[in-house]
Amino acid sequence: MGTLTITRQATALIVQLYGELTLQTAPDFRKDIESAVNDNQTEYLVLDLSKVSFIDSSGIGMLVALKTQMTNRSISVFLLNPSEQARTTLQLVQLTSFFHILTGEDAMLTILPE
Repeated sequence: MGTLTITRQATALIVQLYGELTLQTAPDFRKDIESAVNDNQTEYLVLDLSKVSFIDSSGIGMLVALKTQMTNRSISVFLLNPSEQARTTLQLVQLTSFFHILTGEDAMLTILPE
């Protein structure tokens, strides 16, 4: 099971994902994120993966599709502090260079508007 929380900081939408990103959770995650982005105020989408315990191929597909969709809308997408499991999965499918990955406590300060 998975849940998410969405917060806004200026023009950045910060989405904290919890639990599993799988066939069962990915469609709802994507729908919730797309709804939140539809306000036309978002320039940055930050997906915090620090609390993600598992990602399957559907979860990877959702992340790739979401990044592509947002990029087409001129919204920059970042993955923040992927958990060890999430980072391993991204490495296995060779997507670490496809995504902008931010790590560390101050990672978001480099991209967020003041």
